[in-house]
Amino acid sequence: MSEPRRPGGIVLAVLLALLPPAACVSPVAADGEAADDRDAGAVWDDADLESPDDPCRGVTCSGHGFCQASAGAPTCSCEDGFEASGAACVPVTADANGCLPGSGDYAEEGPYETATMAGPAGFTVFYPASWQPGCPHPIAAWGNGTGVVGSLVYDHLNRHVASWGIVVIASPSPMAGTGLDHRVGIDWLLAQNEDPDSPFFERLSPRAGVAGHSQGGIGASMAAGHPNVEAIVNVQGGGSPLGRAALLITGDLDFMNPSIQLSWLSSTGPTFLAGLKSTDHIAVPSILGAATPQGIQVKRVYAAWYRCFLADDADACALFRGGDACGLCVEPDWFDLRSKNL
Repeated sequence: MSEPRRPGGIVLAVLLALLPPAACVSPVAADGEAADDRDAGAVWDDADLESPDDPCRGVTCSGHGFCQASAGAPTCSCEDGFEASGAACVPVTADANGCLPGSGDYAEEGPYETATMAGPAGFTVFYPASWQPGCPHPIAAWGNGTGVVGSLVYDHLNRHVASWGIVVIASPSPMAGTGLDHRVGIDWLLAQNEDPDSPFFERLSPRAGVAGHSQGGIGASMAAGHPNVEAIVNVQGGGSPLGRAALLITGDLDFMNPSIQLSWLSSTGPTFLAGLKSTDHIAVPSILGAATPQGIQVKRVYAAWYRCFLADDADACALFRGGDACGLCVEPDWFDLRSKNL
């Protein structure tokens, strides 16, 4: 982000800095009186050199922009992440749903178009095609189920999350149960945020999530100890969430349901167990179930959990919080809904 150019006061300040200190006091007439209405010896600033009729006289725009006169009144042109408020530049305001736009129906695509790029060692990165000024985008890592290679099988899930402003790096590994892939992905994104040559430079938040299906869900639990991880989405996997905010998704036809139940018992942080009717272990979470009512519900809660715990989206949180009055709790598609520490 380039710093906005301010009027000639910068140039003048440089010239004054190059002169000896005596040049910074007001000129003195031959009779020893000050040559103008400034006190002798008073230090000048830029405003002293502006016309007393200049509407921008003394207006600094909070140090985040520059002043321009419009119809005889000062107006501020502000840098990225700030907006004009009278004669000041203030941060772009975050509403009750955080600073990423788009709240409400998380079954629908979010407000961002999405793009993909190659990451390290065959990883795929799903990300918003445009960036939110002044609002870093959360990051997340995904792990595949056993035997699944590449990113295509779960493309619909991760692209959907990216449309809601979350940058997801997906491992290509068919054996993602150790959590190492998730950790590698998070660390790579964090490094990209510090790299001036990266398209992600200074655009990413350090707040991270981990997710995965089946063995990849177990890997997400294994990666929960990463210091940046705040949220887990465990789709029909298992393992201990280690105190992180954990969404545990299972189904009435899911053979990994007992493993998810153990995850529920071991969880100590904010946790929501969601059982989805007419949901098997293989087809529904994969691209085969992308257009089914059950598959749509999986991507809906996946995106909403991250929006709640990584982007402070109050509308998303309302799906899970509120006890028996939670958003999901009154919907007929779910058969086993439990929450704790929410």
